[in-house]
Amino acid sequence: MTEASKLPVRFYSLDALRGFAALSVVVWHWQHFFFHGSELPATFQRSEQPFYPLLRPLYEAGWYGVDLFFVLSGFVFFWLYRQRIEERQVSRADFWSLRFSRLYPLHLATFIAVAILQALFWRQNGTFFVYQHNDLFHAVLNLLFISNWGFERGYSFNAPIWSVSVEVFLYIVFFIGARFLSLTPARTLLIAAIGCGVSFLVPALGRGLTGFFMGGAAFWLLAWILRQSAERFALRCALGATILLWGLALSGMLLKPGTDMVVANGLLFPATILTIALVEIQKPSFGKRFAFLGDASYAIYLLHFPLEMLSMTLAISLGIGSQLFLSPWVFCTFLIILIALSLTIHKWFERPAMLYLRMRLLQPAKSTAGKFAG
Repeated sequence: MTEASKLPVRFYSLDALRGFAALSVVVWHWQHFFFHGSELPATFQRSEQPFYPLLRPLYEAGWYGVDLFFVLSGFVFFWLYRQRIEERQVSRADFWSLRFSRLYPLHLATFIAVAILQALFWRQNGTFFVYQHNDLFHAVLNLLFISNWGFERGYSFNAPIWSVSVEVFLYIVFFIGARFLSLTPARTLLIAAIGCGVSFLVPALGRGLTGFFMGGAAFWLLAWILRQSAERFALRCALGATILLWGLALSGMLLKPGTDMVVANGLLFPATILTIALVEIQKPSFGKRFAFLGDASYAIYLLHFPLEMLSMTLAISLGIGSQLFLSPWVFCTFLIILIALSLTIHKWFERPAMLYLRMRLLQPAKSTAGKFAG
């Protein structure tokens, strides 16, 4: 069997992992309900948040879900697009049409929703909710998908979109590399290393570069394993390494300030993705039951902040305030509503808008390109 024949049409388990990454950011952002303006008060106790003993890693470090997004994206794009771009099977216009149709409709819709909600919140409270840079300059940055390229003065509007703006930058680097440089394993690792240096200048872009191209390196390693027909042995090694890395990470021994980005993006998440991919190659149904979370992941990620704003506005209007969000029942209700709303938005808005744009923008022969990545 060839390497390509061993790869599935879709990695359901990685879809599920993408959904988990989105939810980890949602849990991390639960603290938004306790902000005063743009700051957490000194009296805020993170341990008082719902289900803290169970969800402590996500309350303390759920923002690593963004790094997991970057590594996942790199793995997926090297799998689906690298060879097609090198062989001119996917044109520049088609590549960007695919990405625009997938990302922009919901981004624009949530940007408008947050702009309206922030105006209402300002009228009610004399301050914006959490993110304060909601002016024309930052509106333009958001609309151009460059809200975190180093031009900004702070987070603005639907601020979680910052990581998607970084992904747009990564797509540019990836496409140029695949089309003009041939992204060999060595060059892939080199760009990842360059990302570490860039992180000292523009932290978000450097963080993204390292994660994305280490995800690409994980795919190169998987491809080599498949060519050697060494899946079973590699799975045992990868699983052991991943368990060890997660044990060290959760114990606090691995992710240290100053080196955490390199360790997470360079070791922990690539090893995790490689392990999960190897499991699914041998057990094709692995993760299929939870793949729906991947379908809804982009909506979960972009909808959770406007839903927080709406929830907080209602709580203040009812005279309850932040205390409401210490309730485990409120926490569970919020997540249920968010996931249900995200699945609905994905089915009735995201996909129809994406398919409509692709019918208008893509060449007919390329209209099904990039099924997994959207």
